Amino acid sequence: MEGYDGRLFLDGLVRDVHAATCAETVQALALAVALAADDAGEDETAPAPSASAASSPALAAERAPADVAAEAPSRVAKRAEALLGLAFGGTSALAAGLSPELALFGGVDFDGRSLRAGVSGARGAEVSSASGTSRVERLSLHADGCPVSARTGVLRVSPCARLDVGVLRGAGQALENAESRSLLWLAISGGGRAGVDVTDALFVEADARAAVPLLRHTFFVRPSDVVYRVPVATVELSLSVGYRFPK
Repeated sequence: MEGYDGRLFLDGLVRDVHAATCAETVQALALAVALAADDAGEDETAPAPSASAASSPALAAERAPADVAAEAPSRVAKRAEALLGLAFGGTSALAAGLSPELALFGGVDFDGRSLRAGVSGARGAEVSSASGTSRVERLSLHADGCPVSARTGVLRVSPCARLDVGVLRGAGQALENAESRSLLWLAISGGGRAGVDVTDALFVEADARAAVPLLRHTFFVRPSDVVYRVPVATVELSLSVGYRFPK
């Protein structure tokens, strides 16, 4: 047979080509090489995932833990909560034993920390002397802070510090030429607070503090009959009920 023959060795395979002219033989060999290259490229290329596979439930389930972990801090973050409360207690600052005290307070709680302010009034028992009887009363403003707290079951415990500023008023009763006088009350105190949340908004707390008066005044009946002297240290106890306002 007349013409030209060509042989191609490719990937262990042998291909024979026959054409009438030399140019046709070369073109046939080149075409065979090109077809073999296209077949090899298709085998090595991995198919791209389809849109349905990318949105499949299995892939969504694999992404879910990371999404949940990223969103968790925003769900557990606590907000500042305004509060208002009423406290009943006793103080040893005005007479022997505990004198009754009533306080109204408000403030804010945030992530176990507390900052509050309020007003309180206490009335001491009557004190008898050779000249008659007298009584000491106290009206004061206070601010307290509890920087940390710890929980034991339902009980919340916090260390707290407090500053009181107000007036002491001493008044004579059943005395000849009786008169009254008001003096500055200034004290710092520290102690602890234990609380229980009755509901998400309603709470009950108990406070116990030791206070140190910074000014030690004396009340007396003329000419020199002392009826009251501010003590070196006092005990302050209270039981309160309060309400946190949800946001």
